[in-house]
Amino acid sequence: MELNKKISLFLFLIFSISLISAATVELGDGFEKNKCIDLTQTCSNCSYVNISFIQYPNSTKINLDESMVQTGVEYSYEFCNTSLLGTYTYGTYGNPDGELDNQNVKFVVTPNGEKPDIAKAIFYISLLAIFLVLIVGDVWLLFNSEDISWKTGYISLFYILFNVFSLVCWKMAEDFLTSIPFMATIFKSIYFITTAGYFPFFIIMFFYLFLHMTQSLTESRLRKRGYSDEQIDWKMKNKRR
Repeated sequence: MELNKKISLFLFLIFSISLISAATVELGDGFEKNKCIDLTQTCSNCSYVNISFIQYPNSTKINLDESMVQTGVEYSYEFCNTSLLGTYTYGTYGNPDGELDNQNVKFVVTPNGEKPDIAKAIFYISLLAIFLVLIVGDVWLLFNSEDISWKTGYISLFYILFNVFSLVCWKMAEDFLTSIPFMATIFKSIYFITTAGYFPFFIIMFFYLFLHMTQSLTESRLRKRGYSDEQIDWKMKNKRR
């Protein structure tokens, strides 16, 4: 008896889930941000179909109750307010065979109109993993190197890796973190700031390396003249003053 109850409950849950899934259908594979979209509904035995509401990804809901334009058996409504990334839902209702019926339809807005998939997710995660390994390795080499020239090279490499890493994070956030769009804005800002900083950063690194090389050559000449390390340090300090 207990087993029969469990089986009946399981079948009821499957049936309920199937009804919920059937209640909402999906329009297209993805639409581009800030582009107009034809919201459609098909009904061959309706005398009218209206759009009742549109719900945005941030849960804002606009009630419309407007007629959709009929073309044969297809009804459409042009919607252009697609500035938010994520999943939208719109509701329609009509009178198939004289009976009132309604249906919800969802669609996804992405930066480029492409819907994220598993292959793209694997690609992004692989890129992130590679750059994280490179960044960690570069930092380890930086802190375990005594040569200033190598240190300068590792710092420069870290800057480049971090810049590309922020680009990957930005694109990944745009495609997959549509419910929290500020994350994409943060990574985008970091990417553009670090990109704009390339020229001043490498100018600073060049002058730093140049000054260090000049100092090293001066110390080398003083050692050849017989100066001790203490005397060299004293002369270099006085020179900076």
